[in-house]
Amino acid sequence: MENIEEGIGSCLQPAPTDQLKQEDISSRMAGLRGMSWAYGVLLHTGFTASGASKRFSPPLANGREQSNSKLMYQYLKGDRAPTRGARGRYGFDLVAAVDSHPRGRMATRWLDHPLWMIFDESTTGRELERFLDEDVYPPPLAEFSLYEAIPPAEDLDERQRRALELQIFDDFICVCAFFRLGHLAGLRSVGHTTPTYPLLEFLVPQAGRLEPVFGCVQAPFLKMIQDFYL
Repeated sequence: MENIEEGIGSCLQPAPTDQLKQEDISSRMAGLRGMSWAYGVLLHTGFTASGASKRFSPPLANGREQSNSKLMYQYLKGDRAPTRGARGRYGFDLVAAVDSHPRGRMATRWLDHPLWMIFDESTTGRELERFLDEDVYPPPLAEFSLYEAIPPAEDLDERQRRALELQIFDDFICVCAFFRLGHLAGLRSVGHTTPTYPLLEFLVPQAGRLEPVFGCVQAPFLKMIQDFYL
């Protein structure tokens, strides 16, 4: 029997920029949700994709060994997002099965992560307000929020360099919300780029280091923004 507890380590490669091909924002977002959830499952449990596909499968009668459905690969590729509740011929709840694992449940938050609400096409400006309150939005980043471009590192003074260092992933979420609000308002800069995009793009690699799951999907995430919001 395959050792499904085998650690993934460096074998888990981040998703490439052009991994997601969906042509509408709703389907692309579903792909990102499924992809980030699957990466979260593997990162938190240490299973391989094959191992997770076997571990989180419908139980079989008579103690028979699980077959490898390779289902996790579909989510890693961003084909779709898992659906809560009993599904399929066996009435199996995949999300609940992952939630039952002590570390697997840490991945579930990626199904409902604030990032997906921010970029959902039905989101309103009012729904973004909680990220933009003056007590929430990171003050050090505020001065760069409407820059046409972030200056090269060699042109930044020490204060600016510190200001452009993300402290927590939640600060990146706030920047995304500010960017989305500008898009909703129909704002464009002189270069026809939605305000705050240069800052958002600059911060993506830092956000990926702070949150490893996001680090695995950061390239297709940024491509989604470029395809639908610029």
